[in-house]
Amino acid sequence: MLTSDELLTRLIDPFTQLIQAITGEPVTIQQIADAPHIVQGQSGSEVRVYDVTYDVAGQSAVTTPVVTKNATPLEQHVYHLLA
Repeated sequence: MLTSDELLTRLIDPFTQLIQAITGEPVTIQQIADAPHIVQGQSGSEVRVYDVTYDVAGQSAVTTPVVTKNATPLEQHVYHLLA
């Protein structure tokens, strides 16, 4: 499981940057919660789901699932090539 610092660095910062790039507006993260379902990926790596609640430029709050996976270095390399 990610520590709070790792969660902010590895998950929320890129998520916030993505939403800001899409909307062109500042994003405020309000809440991060573990979703109740945790599954295992085909490679055997744990897949985790977080429900992230945020608002864009003070508008109504939106909650969206964010999926993470602890990929092996080889998987990370393949994901990087596919990006």
